[in-house]
Amino acid sequence: MPTYFEPIPEGVEILRAVQAQGYNTYVLSNMMEEGYNKLSTFDFAKTFQGAIYSYQVKAVKPDADIYHILFDTYKLNPAECIFIDDMDVNIQGARAVGMDGIVCDDHKNVWNGLRERGIII
Repeated sequence: MPTYFEPIPEGVEILRAVQAQGYNTYVLSNMMEEGYNKLSTFDFAKTFQGAIYSYQVKAVKPDADIYHILFDTYKLNPAECIFIDDMDVNIQGARAVGMDGIVCDDHKNVWNGLRERGIII
């Protein structure tokens, strides 16, 4: 397990801001089981309403299957979802199945994108 696998404070702050507005949040990750085991030890990880991990479902982003597994598992309407990911290719995969997305190349970009969409104030 990489020693750098720690929560990013800015990301946790965004998560908490979105949740404070009453939105459900989910994990959709290509993380392997070892990473999941580490992630699950952090307090913020317990605040998600659900999670889909590629090692569990045998599908990976940006393939459409993993997004559909998320939608079907949690009865989500893709048009009502916003996907945040650090890789543009995964955002494009989300958009291809009808979900909006924000590339997290900078946390300010995510804040701005969420404000533009009226998710946070």
